[in-house]
Amino acid sequence: MLIAKNHRHHYCQAKLATKEENYYCPSCLQEVLLKIGKVKTPYFAHKKVCSQNLFSEGETIEHVQGKQYLYDLLSKHSCCPVLEPYIKTLKQRPDILFFYEHQQYVIEFQCSFISSEKIRQRTEGYVKEGYHVIWIVGRKLFLSHNLFFAQTTPVLSLFHLNTQTKKLYQKTVGYTHAITLVDLLSNQSKRYQLNVRQTPNQYSKRCLSKACLRYLYERRIAVCYLPSVLFIQKKHYLGLATSFVEVLIYVFCKIQKDKKVTFYILFQYLVWLVKHDIIRLKEMPLIDKHTFIYQFMYDALFVLEKINCITCMQDSVFIKKQ
Repeated sequence: MLIAKNHRHHYCQAKLATKEENYYCPSCLQEVLLKIGKVKTPYFAHKKVCSQNLFSEGETIEHVQGKQYLYDLLSKHSCCPVLEPYIKTLKQRPDILFFYEHQQYVIEFQCSFISSEKIRQRTEGYVKEGYHVIWIVGRKLFLSHNLFFAQTTPVLSLFHLNTQTKKLYQKTVGYTHAITLVDLLSNQSKRYQLNVRQTPNQYSKRCLSKACLRYLYERRIAVCYLPSVLFIQKKHYLGLATSFVEVLIYVFCKIQKDKKVTFYILFQYLVWLVKHDIIRLKEMPLIDKHTFIYQFMYDALFVLEKINCITCMQDSVFIKKQ
């Protein structure tokens, strides 16, 4: 942990503490040791294990350094950050609490895996008490493509802090890029541009799942009669367990069958496909399912228009392009 109380009951940061003074845990009031090394960020550790301790013992170097870096960064932006505050109503200690534009925020810098239920409970607790929650993951979780900590800002995003380069990153559909603290706090995610491929290619059944082939078979749609340009689009889409190529096929087939389809009808149709597990989503406890369906439907329509498979008429009515 990065804070402790001295004998005057004042909170002290580890990086400002001295070995000459005694320090105590703010949670259990037991004496803690100040750990100062040449490589590690200074921190406090319990002399004895305490069952009532609300702090995280055995923190990784990455977690300690990340919290300290975020605290210093927020201080430079006059956000009045507080390290590891105890929120009595929740019986929780977020890594950092701070203020931005008259709103209260908490940051959880997560470097180890926790269950989706725990993520959801923590987030709902903070929101109930009026806090905006920002989850930032460490290197291991970021590289594992784990989306448990993904949030809508306003598009699906996963935030990462690289403690070695001291840079914040945002992963969203299509790309990963460095962002500033202001980008993160102002909720201004850059609108991504999907890479649309135009060169036709021979169709292949190998790229389609059994669920998709069954869908086509039940509707008497031959794979060879689908536009070949569909099959060369990017398959991976952040948040989808199903190939994005298959989503394009479902949307195209619906428009082709109904002749004219409104935005709302198409949305309801995709909701039905998700409900019946034809389109599968990855587990994302912090993401509203309908919001995410809207996002990938919007992108599917964008791609289908770009490759000249459909046309958008007035009042958001879509038809197959002749």
